[in-house]
Amino acid sequence: MSKQIISFLSAREINTLKDYEKFFHTKSYIQSKSPQYQDPSLKQNPVVLDLMEKSGYKKHQKFRRHRKEWDNARGEVPVGYLNAIGVDMKILNYCIEADQWEYDRALQIPLFPRFVVVRFMAGVYGNIEIPEGTPEFAAIEMVRDYSKEHGFRCCINYPELKTIWIEPKGDVNYSYYRPSVRFTKKKVIFGSDGCGIGITTI
Repeated sequence: MSKQIISFLSAREINTLKDYEKFFHTKSYIQSKSPQYQDPSLKQNPVVLDLMEKSGYKKHQKFRRHRKEWDNARGEVPVGYLNAIGVDMKILNYCIEADQWEYDRALQIPLFPRFVVVRFMAGVYGNIEIPEGTPEFAAIEMVRDYSKEHGFRCCINYPELKTIWIEPKGDVNYSYYRPSVRFTKKKVIFGSDGCGIGITTI
């Protein structure tokens, strides 16, 4: 069952990056190989049934939902699915390397965050706004002052790139979302991306 987002308990605004998209090359390659449904509502579509079987799925709705994640290079993708749509693992690795190179370059881009995620209490998030044109280092100091004063844990989040965590005691920590992939015999596991930060779900 998919999780439902509770919008009124979640942060409303996020920082966006115009010049970077995580796993751009990898997603483009997988999507170019992924056959489309003739009619997504037809559960007896032979293409779908074949993909479901090779992916280890029996429930059509669950397969459709997960397939969207797989085609967007998210979560744990069955090797059987990638083989079934004709993905060449050597080319996939080239795409991952290209995405990692672009990520390393994206980290060098000067950033001017506009929004901070504030954790008011467990499962309840909101935003504070940073003045336009504020460089990242100055924004961090502003948020540190706010966090110390109010006792809230905050973060400056750039989904798919990095998250800067600011604690009430003044500590600053970083999470990086470099396009990482782990290969097992049965799955290709794509790393986290920080897109769920500040979002409350049930």
